[in-house]
Amino acid sequence: MRSILVVDDDPVSVRLIEMIAERNGYACVRASSAAEALAWLDGSKAVEMIITDQHMDGMTGLEFFSKVRADVRFRHLPFILCTGQASRATIDEAMRLGIRHFIVKPITPRVVIEKVAAVEAERPRVMESRAQIMARLELEELEYKSLIHKSRQLILALRDELDVAYKGGDRVSSVMVASRLREPADVLVAARLLEAIDVLEGTRTWHDTEEAVALLFMEIGSLETALDVESRPQLTGHSMGY
Repeated sequence: MRSILVVDDDPVSVRLIEMIAERNGYACVRASSAAEALAWLDGSKAVEMIITDQHMDGMTGLEFFSKVRADVRFRHLPFILCTGQASRATIDEAMRLGIRHFIVKPITPRVVIEKVAAVEAERPRVMESRAQIMARLELEELEYKSLIHKSRQLILALRDELDVAYKGGDRVSSVMVASRLREPADVLVAARLLEAIDVLEGTRTWHDTEEAVALLFMEIGSLETALDVESRPQLTGHSMGY
């Protein structure tokens, strides 16, 4: 299920966003402060986006955003900034940092869903849809099923190799194994996995490598879930999208 981390020290605002999001098919995780949200993210939890209030005790939403984006695991994680005082200076600073979506309080269902939908439309898919893959590669149904099965086997085998190399402290081998994930990721147009591979290949320190490998495992897990869904019998004629 699609998930949102909601960060706000006002429990009424958090609950309102939760109810709106959950009615529209999202699971929500709540944090009452930026520090609590950072601790939750530090556990390498997967989340699709973050909605954060700007004015919170201890750390503002923009300060929280900067700390999250400094972690290579969350370099591409989208944010929506929620504020009751949308000053020009705040908006300008948010946009300079890289935030493009805003919710101005009081919160309304229409605005929340519009902003969430806009963020989701911009976020790369876990993988291309069934219809797109079949059309691009000119596959029949059984050929598609075979491709999904073999791709899943290869990706999970490489995941296990990556786990061995990483736990052995071998950065070079970790990067080499990750590079071998490019072929199945390219075939499936698994954009988020490809981004994670790029992040790992661009690391220079072991600390950054640790964070990048954690991101890579998260995206492998997301792709595995999508492939598992595609392996099931289709109940309708509609293509799946991720």
